[in-house]
Amino acid sequence: MRTPAPRRRTNVASREAALRLAAATTGITVGLTVLPAPARAAFALTAARVVHRPSPSADDVAKSKDEVRRKAEEVGRAKAQLAQADGEQDRLAVAAETAIERYNGEQVKLQRSQQAYQAAQKRVSEAEQRYADAQRQLASFAADAYRQNTGSDPWAAVIAGEGGPQGFMDRAGMVEVLARRRSEAVKHVETSRIVANVFRRQAERAYRDQQAATRRAEEAKSAAQRILEQQKAVVARVTDQKRKLEQSLGAARARSADLARRREAALEASRAR
Repeated sequence: MRTPAPRRRTNVASREAALRLAAATTGITVGLTVLPAPARAAFALTAARVVHRPSPSADDVAKSKDEVRRKAEEVGRAKAQLAQADGEQDRLAVAAETAIERYNGEQVKLQRSQQAYQAAQKRVSEAEQRYADAQRQLASFAADAYRQNTGSDPWAAVIAGEGGPQGFMDRAGMVEVLARRRSEAVKHVETSRIVANVFRRQAERAYRDQQAATRRAEEAKSAAQRILEQQKAVVARVTDQKRKLEQSLGAARARSADLARRREAALEASRAR
């Protein structure tokens, strides 16, 4: 006497499915009555396609899940690449900042060495001028002494000059002393000039070396900035790639979920029959 029970449940499920179909059909029919003729035709064609769309198989659902898994792995790899690229960008940014600071420091050193070189050049010019003046003064002194002590006739100056021959000798001795002192002064000025030239050469060499160091620092700075910009482009590319992969993953998940729902609905409908 309990055997007919499953038939009643089956009949009830069938009636419920029929009622849902009738309600849906009635709703669609009522909705279609308010649409223009072209829209009703397009809707009918779409509905027909939906109705006749085959239900997904278990293999379809499994393949969609595999696709989701594969795309999720791709997204994971892209995230790892992006994290690595971000880290490299941070490292390069620090290196570029260090290179810029070094270049700025070399620029300051270059300015100082240039100022030192210019100052050394000025000292040399002044020493050269003092040396030339001392030489002219010595030559002028010698010429004046010669004229005053000898005149146009040296023998007459010796015999008839003030004090006679002894006076001449005294004057000549004084002139010699003064000439020696002036000569020593010239030598002292010449020594100062030589020392100034030594410092000038050293300053010039230091200035050239600093110019080379500054050029190297500038090249290093430019290279670091160029590499940093390239890395930024890599980060942007990986970021865009990750975004596209995430969008593709989202679409794959939606498709897989849709296939699973349709598969479950088809199985439920099959069990209801």
